[in-house]
Amino acid sequence: RFIAALTSEPPNASVNTYSGKMTLPPVEEDQPSIDIPLNAENILLRGAILRNTEWAIGLACFTGTDTKLVQNSFETPSKFSRLDTLINKTVILILTVMLICVLASAALSVHTYGTMFDTLWYVGYNANATDPWPYLSDLPSPQWDATGPAYGQ
Repeated sequence: RFIAALTSEPPNASVNTYSGKMTLPPVEEDQPSIDIPLNAENILLRGAILRNTEWAIGLACFTGTDTKLVQNSFETPSKFSRLDTLINKTVILILTVMLICVLASAALSVHTYGTMFDTLWYVGYNANATDPWPYLSDLPSPQWDATGPAYGQ
């Protein structure tokens, strides 16, 4: 059963223009269909309020992302100012540089500890536990720590 058909322009972002036609079935048998031209005055956009009208015939022509208002919408701008963005990038840069410095210092400390273990007498490290204090030969031998720290803990 044929009721009505809408022939319309493809969806676009122009809210002030519209062109189409509504084809209604003939009133009597063997008569041509009735074509009603439609323009921008015959279309209500989403959110429009119709007043002072007793009745209206409605037909949804564009829905979802095809509506003119959705096609005219755009992404909201960022609420961050350029200064906020610059400060955020600067803080990330400072933290990265600090992390690199800490890792480099830790690696240098492990390397120095491994290569200069016997010369760190002022911290109580010596491979030979019977050696006396350097520069203080009249004092008895201290309790030297002959093992290094466990870095994997």
